[in-house]
Amino acid sequence: MTGWIETINPATEEHLTHIAWGEAEDIDRAVRAARRAFADDSPGRKMSASERGRLMFKISELIEDHADEFATLEALDNGKPVSVAKAADVALAADLFRYMAGWPTKIEVVFGRRWDSQEIANAVTRASAP
Repeated sequence: MTGWIETINPATEEHLTHIAWGEAEDIDRAVRAARRAFADDSPGRKMSASERGRLMFKISELIEDHADEFATLEALDNGKPVSVAKAADVALAADLFRYMAGWPTKIEVVFGRRWDSQEIANAVTRASAP
């Protein structure tokens, strides 16, 4: 299926925007990019744990800096009040990045060994799943 998906405001049924529909080729491109990100010679692998933590903390700050915008978009997309989106969804997203920003400098000492990036990604994914 090639094309676009319409996004509507569930509260008013007004058109918000169109989102590109991903094809198998798009997914393959994303998988290749993810594999490059985990490659031994990637910038992320060469980055120190402190640098990784600082980047994640910066994301939390940017989320907070743009909390009103994110809350408005979230409210438009799912119909909840802006105040709830800001107090819950946006605040929790910033908190999650801030929490995760502390782990890169600690992960190497957990269980007395250095963890592989894929092991960390798997652990975070499992911890975040319902």
